[in-house]
Amino acid sequence: MALSTDHILPPGVVTFKCPEGHFWFHQLDRKICPPPLKPDQEWLCDFAHAPCPTTREEALSLLWVLERFGSDDFQWRGYTMSDPEALADFTPEDRAAWDAWIAEPRVGALLDDVIARCREQAQANRSNPGFMVFGSMPPAEPNED
Repeated sequence: MALSTDHILPPGVVTFKCPEGHFWFHQLDRKICPPPLKPDQEWLCDFAHAPCPTTREEALSLLWVLERFGSDDFQWRGYTMSDPEALADFTPEDRAAWDAWIAEPRVGALLDDVIARCREQAQANRSNPGFMVFGSMPPAEPNED
């Protein structure tokens, strides 16, 4: 098992405006892709925003939970730490080991970084123009050989 912050947009990415003190992240579209996701399954996320976490517990609750498949391949099954299903298959021993890992200083530092990153993104969101522009490649010129 592992935690991921890949769904939290980095500060400085131009996005839509959102309420003061909120940050942007990708949220699984559960109507189209309900969890549990299968390994290597395609999935779709929507843009979502929420108030910045202020505590480590709040930061932990929004992180994605990854599972190991194969020797070094981690996959997201569609759960965050706030979903009861994320750790539902844990034995009491698994849960004790997980809780001990979450309590380690390096995980606390990760959670502090998540809080800071969300706050930094919320600050950057103040100057967002309120729209996003998606471009496409112009059509190829015909080859006249």
